[in-house]
Formats: sequence, C-alpha cells, structure tokens
Amino acid sequence: MKQYDSALLYIDKGIKRAKAEQNLKAVANGYSIKADIVINIGQKEKAEALLMQAIEIRKKIGDADFVASDMAQLSIYYASVGKYEKGIAAAQEALKIFEDNKLVAKTMFAYEALRTNYKNKGDDKNHALVLEKMLALKDSLYTTNSAEALTELQQKFAVEKKERT
Repeated sequence: MKQYDSALLYIDKGIKRAKAEQNLKAVANGYSIKADIVINIGQKEKAEALLMQAIEIRKKIGDADFVASDMAQLSIYYASVGKYEKGIAAAQEALKIFEDNKLVAKTMFAYEALRTNYKNKGDDKNHALVLEKMLALKDSLYTTNSAEALTELQQKFAVEKKERT
C-alpha cells in the first residue's frame, strides 16, 4: 500500500512489544521488515544496522534458515549501495549456511544476491558462473519436484485402483 509512515510507526510498536515479551524471533523479523521500510523511504543508511541486528539475533536463536535468508537480504542491500565485496561475502556465507543445512529450495535466493552483486560490480565472468550454477540448480529442483509429483500420482492411482477393485 506504500504507506511507509504508518508501516514505520507500527513496526516500531511491534519491535517494542516483542522486546518487552522477549520474543527474539519477532524482534529479528521486525528489524528485517524495518530495513525494507527504511530502504523504501530513502533512508538506506539505516538498513545495514537493522539487518545486522536481525542476523545477530537469528544466530543467537540458532535458526540457520533465517540467518542465511537475512544474510542474502543484506547482500542485496550491499549490491544496491555499491558495497559489492561485502555483498559477495554475505551471499557466499548465506550459500554455505543453506548448503550445510541442506536448505536447497532457499539456495536460489542467495545465488540471486550473489549474481546481483557481480552484475552491479561489472564482474561479467563471475556473473556468468553464478548464472550457470543457478540454471543447474533450477534443473535439479525441477527434476526432483517432477519425480516427487510422479510418485505422488502413482500412489494416488494405486489407491484408486484398489478402491475400485
């Protein structure tokens, strides 16, 4: 709805309440959301600190999925402000976390962040390499999802066949 003043007001209230209730997950979510809001209202310089706070909280909680997602979001932020080396490092760390925790479906988000940093930096060689990895991952995910869908259909068919018999 692009009502950023209201969004900022409510996210601050939400963060304050989450802190009072010691709900670390909600505080981290709040910081991440607030980072998006400040970027949209042209206060990009505030976003880095908010994203770093969110990541530190996620690390304390031990939620690898959200740590990596927030790191990928931080990487995209760095790409937008010209801090490409920091963006590349954040994306690579996110990729490692995703891969170590076998979070394959979310890996594409980190690759997209890495790709954006290389593209914005003008590093065509690494940009192309990341695109190749993204295509291979998409093919792999498609093959896995197709096999799972086929198995599910075969099971449904077998059940239907038994019911009719």
